[in-house]
Parts: sequence; C-alpha cells; structure tokens
Amino acid sequence: MRGNVYTLPLADAAVDTVVMVRVLHHLIDVPRALAELRRILRPGGQLVLEYANKRNAKALARYALRRQVGPFDPEPYEFVTLNFDFHPAWVTEQLRMAHFDVRQELAVSHFRAPFFKRFLPAPRSPLDGALQRPARYKLAPSVFVRAQAVERPIPAPSLHAC
Repeated sequence: MRGNVYTLPLADAAVDTVVMVRVLHHLIDVPRALAELRRILRPGGQLVLEYANKRNAKALARYALRRQVGPFDPEPYEFVTLNFDFHPAWVTEQLRMAHFDVRQELAVSHFRAPFFKRFLPAPRSPLDGALQRPARYKLAPSVFVRAQAVERPIPAPSLHAC
C-alpha cells in the first residue's frame, strides 16, 4: 500500500494511537496532516506529537541580540527549505481546529545546545526532567504533546431547501 501523511491508507477511526516524532517540522501543510491523523483515529484515541518550538530559550536570546527573526510571531518559520519551527500557540490552535483536545505537554531537550553539553556534566536528564513539567513556558527546542481525538461536531440540519 502507498500513502503519506496527507493520504494515509487506513480506514476512518481505524487506530487507537498515533505517534509522530521529528516529522511535523518537515510538513508544508500541517492542518491537512492533522486532519488526516484525526480521520484515522477513533474518538478518544491519542495523538503523541513532537514539534520544533520557535519560541525556545536559544531563539529568544538570538532575537534579543538581533540575530534571529521574531520568535513571537505565531506563523511557522521556515529557516531552511522544508524545516519549520512552530509557535506553541499556533500548534495548539491547529490541533483544536483538527478536533483534538491537548491533554499534556512536555518541553524537552532544554540542554541540547553544544554549550550546555560542554559545561553541564552528564547526565543532564534529571535537570531537563525538572524543567519539563512547567510546560506553560515551553522554552525548550522540542515540545511533546499528548492530545485526544474528540468527537466532531454534527452539522446542524439545513433549514433551507434550495
């Protein structure tokens, strides 16, 4: 069978869980991809999604030094061909519009930059783990989202007969 993230060869509501890691930042049409993932997920099914965060600490520092475009603009930023960074609020809104309810978020890899790897002793995991839970700030370069597929609203019957 052939398919891609925009046209998956699966029946409607065929799966319980979808995991998509290190993919979203290469997609041109995120709303279309999320709609397709929602189509194949049963109501109540889980989506685990990772995305590249454009509002991370390094981007904020580079912006303050006038070395990067604004990390506060909600639109995706294509920093090289087919490599996008996303604003957390934009991703949340796209998920909502695709009929997902965000249940949990974890900002991960706070110390991915070579500077931290050089000066912070390994393992850095406990420190990174402590910063994951207060995900409302989302200052890490990657954010994981667990979202639940919600029932699509049933369209109201038309009152007009044309």
